[in-house]
Amino acid sequence: MIKNRKFIYLFAFILGGGLFYFFAGMENKILSFILGSFLFLVLAFFYLRMNNYIRECFNDLINKVTWPTWKELQNSSIVVAVASLIIAGIIYLMDSIFSRSLDIFYNIF
Repeated sequence: MIKNRKFIYLFAFILGGGLFYFFAGMENKILSFILGSFLFLVLAFFYLRMNNYIRECFNDLINKVTWPTWKELQNSSIVVAVASLIIAGIIYLMDSIFSRSLDIFYNIF
């Protein structure tokens, strides 16, 4: 967790205001400074929240997830491969039956 949030918000306020003040090209410089400060404060807020979210997700993946063993992984992979072959065979048979039945139907008419 980032410990110095006030510094980041202050830095975003000054940086955003300064950038918009000098480079925005608006006639009203005070409004430009306020708009830039607000925009950078919002960006800093979301950055800090996303940073916290990513740290928590990483911590959960490292400490709370139970990863499968190599043997469990091999068994699961074999089950998935066999199930995929069975489903592919069923789809092939259904396609062949429908194709032949439509050929017969079209040859009648």
